[in-house]
Amino acid sequence: MLEIDLSKYFDTLNHELLLDLLRKQIEDKRVIDLIKKYLKIGGMEGRLLN
Repeated sequence: MLEIDLSKYFDTLNHELLLDLLRKQIEDKRVIDLIKKYLKIGGMEGRLLN
């Protein structure tokens, strides 16, 4: 069995590059804005935002 921890993975990605790729697939700007906010705050732990 393989176990990995992805909790810090998205911190290492270029967020603007990721958002540019997502914009090509997702037309709804509101969804992109939500993803952008999620990336900015760093994610969730349980039910709490970090």
